[in-house]
Amino acid sequence: MNPNRILKALITFLLGLVLLIPPAGMTACSPGRSASVRKAEKEKTRKDKEAQKKYEQAVKRHMKSQSNTTRSMMKETKNNSPKNTPLKRASGKKCK
Repeated sequence: MNPNRILKALITFLLGLVLLIPPAGMTACSPGRSASVRKAEKEKTRKDKEAQKKYEQAVKRHMKSQSNTTRSMMKETKNNSPKNTPLKRASGKKCK
């Protein structure tokens, strides 16, 4: 047989083998995350949503208990305050 033909057949066989056998990470059930981990994550997201909802309700109650002038000042302060701006790093020498 011709060596090029054998090499081509071997490469074709190996390529077909790689494509037909799925990698371990693509199986139907993920081995990295157990059911208890998924359940804990789901519970954490549920608690986070509940806490956010309670916080928003508390803010609404607080706003309703204020007078109209105080409420308008609070809204103005909220609109004028910077939103999530990162702090600038100090330039120059670092203290040790």
